[in-house]
Amino acid sequence: MRQPLNFKAFESESSVESTPIVVVHGLFGSAGNWQSLARKLARGATTYSIDLRNHGESPHDPDVSFESMSDDLIGFMESHCINSDGVPRAHLIGHSMGGKVVMHAALTQPERVASMVAADIAPVAYQRGFRRFMDAMQQMPMEQITSRKQADEWLSDAIDEAGVRAFLLHNLRRNEDGQFDWRIGLDHLANGLETIAGFPDELLALKYTGPCLFLAGEQSTYIQESHLPRIQTLFPRSRHQVIANAGHWLHAEQPAATLDALEAFYLAEM
Repeated sequence: MRQPLNFKAFESESSVESTPIVVVHGLFGSAGNWQSLARKLARGATTYSIDLRNHGESPHDPDVSFESMSDDLIGFMESHCINSDGVPRAHLIGHSMGGKVVMHAALTQPERVASMVAADIAPVAYQRGFRRFMDAMQQMPMEQITSRKQADEWLSDAIDEAGVRAFLLHNLRRNEDGQFDWRIGLDHLANGLETIAGFPDELLALKYTGPCLFLAGEQSTYIQESHLPRIQTLFPRSRHQVIANAGHWLHAEQPAATLDALEAFYLAEM
């Protein structure tokens, strides 16, 4: 069942009508993660940054399949991305898990996708350390937490990286009773982590022939040389570009370089 998605909208500053851009965040993220870049992309086209199901202010659901998340995205486009020819279509940008969502949309409903950008993710299954993040967040004694500083100190026993803790703590909020809890559908995401880390086998027989850009962080290992043949097979018009001095969260670590790469891609391909 499709979920109505929360979103942030940035109206186009251009007088020329253009196809909208939709930005899709990664695991533990939200629409706000890409807000600054989305606002700048709106210089050329209306840009939307969405909250996927189980993230931000969007509804929670135990179904975390890429098929369902892609269906939510297509539903959003049908409501907001109507072009002059009456067809719901958009340029899609997805980071990490969101990159797999936009790949699913491009491969299964290519007529809806004007172009696709996958930021630091490949169409493969990963064995990553997100389970320790999930475990630490689930085990936090919420009834004892009285401040974000205390929550950070509690997480530090399991998660050394201060930047990762700060990213995860963006999901901490006070509920109606004034007690801290997680705004994300943490249990649903934890239960479906194997699905999220994977890539659907049924997509491997498909192709998306529109323009694509695969952006990689120089210091990240999410897109490897061994992944490039599969990328080229599924997305034959794809280009691969590396963002210098960036890790997995390249849009936060090198926002100017990421924006330059996106704008150059749109200028060259559109």
